[in-house]
Amino acid sequence: MAESFDVVVLGIGNAGMGVAHTAGKSVAIVESWDVGGTCPLRGCVPKKVLLAPAQTLATIGQANEQKTSVGDVSLDWGALMARERTFVEGTTAAFIGSLESRGIALVRGPAKFSGSNQINADGRILDAGKIVIATGCKTTTARH
Repeated sequence: MAESFDVVVLGIGNAGMGVAHTAGKSVAIVESWDVGGTCPLRGCVPKKVLLAPAQTLATIGQANEQKTSVGDVSLDWGALMARERTFVEGTTAAFIGSLESRGIALVRGPAKFSGSNQINADGRILDAGKIVIATGCKTTTARH
């Protein structure tokens, strides 16, 4: 038997989460991978944490030009990676908690269209007034 929703969102990265929180009275999100998406888990956020020390080292590298004397500088890679993990850990739980607090259904697994307004995911049939595809993108290499 099909479950009915005003909106079904495919993908729970930042875009899918934004849609889900403003979409309607009954919303379901379908996600086949990590809850939270690329940006907070593997992209934007971790990248910025790792980029900051590189920028600092680049600035220190120019100290001589500024007539500034700098002692030995080193990077503690293990400590930096531990710091990066503190920005990422808990993200998935926070996303799930936000969904639960708003009564948004989370369906785990790949989604397939089984009708013009119907999604099949994790053995469930989801009927929707609207379906939003927010799965991000995958780059491809051009062939010459």
